[in-house]
Amino acid sequence: MRFALLGPDGMVHLDAAGIRVNSGSFLSLKSSGNAELRAGGGLNVQAGATTSVNGSLVQLNGCGGFVARLGDGVQVNPSSGIGQITQGAGTICAG
Repeated sequence: MRFALLGPDGMVHLDAAGIRVNSGSFLSLKSSGNAELRAGGGLNVQAGATTSVNGSLVQLNGCGGFVARLGDGVQVNPSSGIGQITQGAGTICAG
């Protein structure tokens, strides 16, 4: 079974292969609560301009430590050359 909603600048197709949404100039997905975007395979996010990710805490593959920004403190072990971030962004962390 196949369904299609067609408009002058966009379309939504539902069939056995999945759901495809093509939007002309604007696409908005909103939730009054939590939202998830999951893929059993790869997930690709692309933009032709700036890509913004905002949140009270942004976790990149878990949260093992905070991400350093230009100018943040790093303590370097002189013998190994390995550094430890001593200051970092309080709202972005990476596993």
